[in-house]
Amino acid sequence: PETFNGNKDEYHSWISSVQLYLLINAAIYDTDKKQIAFTLSFMKKGTAQGWAATFTADTIKQKKFGTFDDFVVSLETTFCTTEIKGKALGTLQTLNQDGDDILGYINQFKVTAHQSGLTDHSVLIRFFSKGLNPGLMKRIYTMDIVPNKIEAWYTKAKAFQAQWARSNKIAARHSRKKNTQSTPTTRPYLPAPKAKDPNAMDVDAVHIGKLTPEEQKKCVEKGLCFRCRKGGHVSNNCPTFPSTPRPTRIQQVSNDLPKLEEVEDDDEAEGVARVAFSFNDKDF
Repeated sequence: PETFNGNKDEYHSWISSVQLYLLINAAIYDTDKKQIAFTLSFMKKGTAQGWAATFTADTIKQKKFGTFDDFVVSLETTFCTTEIKGKALGTLQTLNQDGDDILGYINQFKVTAHQSGLTDHSVLIRFFSKGLNPGLMKRIYTMDIVPNKIEAWYTKAKAFQAQWARSNKIAARHSRKKNTQSTPTTRPYLPAPKAKDPNAMDVDAVHIGKLTPEEQKKCVEKGLCFRCRKGGHVSNNCPTFPSTPRPTRIQQVSNDLPKLEEVEDDDEAEGVARVAFSFNDKDF
């Protein structure tokens, strides 16, 4: 521990370090006298030095040290002011558990409770339980036997918080496993495509361009259809590329020539070409 100079703001941290050292070395400082003498050896500055001198003189005069607990009470009466206790009490009233950090909450509560000077277990339990997470507080209060000691509340709070954390991990692991499992997918039914006649012409894939005058003449000479380029029929009766009937119209070459037969609008080019070719063969 460091040397204490009587600064009241530093008293609690200093006395805590002294008590911790005595606890660790309990085999050496195993009596009240040894513990008191060890503590006095660090009070050599400021107002702490004067207090230690007075205490030592009174002890020598009375020829007894008393207990170490009584010695600490005397220290706190002098160096722990009402202002510090009041501030610590106010902190206890607003102190709350931060998330799932139960250990941090317990440690801070212990330090603040010590600074407040409170020793009544029922009062400490009321402050401690109020600052716990609601679910954790309810879990302890619904036990068959509710603890009536503050240390038992510390123990139960740590145990139930650990159980809660484990259950959350298990639930999260199951949720990830469920989400990663592959779900069977059903393919929509699609009817099998119909088989095509290998000898049939794919109408959708073939596009017949417009005939040139030379091609028209060749089809007329050979008696070929203007659409499929095959013989045995004309374009208006083409079985490969049938046409939609349209209104007919009468076409006349001239007033001196005989009237021509009616022709389909789609086959006008073919009809005109055949008539023209026939006229070219005649001798006027």
